[in-house]
Amino acid sequence: MIITTLAIGDRRFRLAQNVDVSRLEDQLLDAMRAGGGVVPIPAAGLSSVRAIVTPGLPVLVETAEEPESSMPNLEDDVSYDNYLSDYLQDL
Repeated sequence: MIITTLAIGDRRFRLAQNVDVSRLEDQLLDAMRAGGGVVPIPAAGLSSVRAIVTPGLPVLVETAEEPESSMPNLEDDVSYDNYLSDYLQDL
């Protein structure tokens, strides 16, 4: 899975999977070239994020491949039947 992160100043946003990164980069550049502007950020899991982008603001778009080993295996049969009783015994 490809993970794309946008850093604007000291804020980092993990972007939604379906983001057109080239289009977002164009919007960011257009705002900077205009001397500043508001750009909607398609952040994963967030309902609405907008950023005021100015020419002096550092912006970084990072794309990385997430290794499959870090993703949970949904086929594993995990039993939580005794989880609560085991937890309570440890108290």
